[in-house]
Amino acid sequence: MIILLGVSYSLKEDGHVRVDVIYDRLNIKKKAMINIVGTILFLIPFSIFIGTGSFDFVMEAYTSGEISGDPGGLTHRWIIKAFIPASFYLLVFTSIGFIIKNINLYRGEHNPHKHNLEGAQK
Repeated sequence: MIILLGVSYSLKEDGHVRVDVIYDRLNIKKKAMINIVGTILFLIPFSIFIGTGSFDFVMEAYTSGEISGDPGGLTHRWIIKAFIPASFYLLVFTSIGFIIKNINLYRGEHNPHKHNLEGAQK
């Protein structure tokens, strides 16, 4: 559950892992454009697909009253399974904010280093 919820937080904080060597050498506007296009073309459709596709999985566990096979285990396993679609819908919501942030970066309305510079001056 922590990992599922942590994905949205990682996107919000721009802490997700990138393996592209070229991306690091680009200027802010090009990075923002890559982030916008990637989020719209890949992240949002994938998140909607997984979120919608896993909803039946949760409903099946709920209607069947699925419980853990372990003695003293979870009596309502659907609660845990509900974190799958919930986390992906949360990721869609966070993606919208990520797109807006990158649009502002592209327009030059937001300086990502401004916060760090203000903190260093205090």
